Amino acid sequence: MRNRYRRMLLIRCFEAIHLHFKFKRILKKNVMPFDERYMLAMKMVKKYHKSMNLNIQPFGLENLDPNIKGCMLVGNHQGKEDGAATVDAIGKLLPTAFVIADHRSHQFLFGNMCDMLGVKRIKFDDLKSQIKVYNEMTEEISNGKRFIIFPEAGYDDNRNNLQYFNTPCFMPIIKSKCPIIPFCLYDTWKIYHKDYQGFRKLNSEVHFLKPIYYEEYAGLSKKDLAELVKSRIEEKLNQLKIEKNEA
Repeated sequence: MRNRYRRMLLIRCFEAIHLHFKFKRILKKNVMPFDERYMLAMKMVKKYHKSMNLNIQPFGLENLDPNIKGCMLVGNHQGKEDGAATVDAIGKLLPTAFVIADHRSHQFLFGNMCDMLGVKRIKFDDLKSQIKVYNEMTEEISNGKRFIIFPEAGYDDNRNNLQYFNTPCFMPIIKSKCPIIPFCLYDTWKIYHKDYQGFRKLNSEVHFLKPIYYEEYAGLSKKDLAELVKSRIEEKLNQLKIEKNEA
């Protein structure tokens, strides 16, 4: 079966069914603290990536300060596994939720993981949905929650190339005046690409960059802030391409 995800489900089908109902019970009772729910979901992601023969390599973990409570982690978008890959790389350092397109967030098991993490589901064709979600994020960030966002949106295999950064998702950052942790994904686009579905181990990288604090971006518009963050990620991406002779 030349599909990493399907092979993983086949290997762990009974465990997946068990977790599906376990997560449903946890969510129904609604008494487990967020950090504990995050740890359960994160361990599941790591275990399933191992079954998919994926090696998510984290770099720059020293830039993930556990004392930063409310913040936004902003990364480049490579493909369908980016949110889970980032959670895998973060590990237990920063219990974090992420933002996802509503239509991508209801698959078997993955949908439960999204609910466990309290992710924000956005209907990108519905302006009211976007405004509502961004206002909720502003309040939750101000109260200490962390979110992962991918301003490029979409689910194309971007092949380590940056696309346009959508600016509305920077609204909660500016309103909450929170720290930003840029991060650079490398080779995560390969995880579901048809040319990389064999049995060999697949390495993907997540590079966490130095935080950008409010003092550095105070007074910037959403567009200018998007360009600032994009330039930091682009600089790291170009460096990686040179190191790997892919420039």
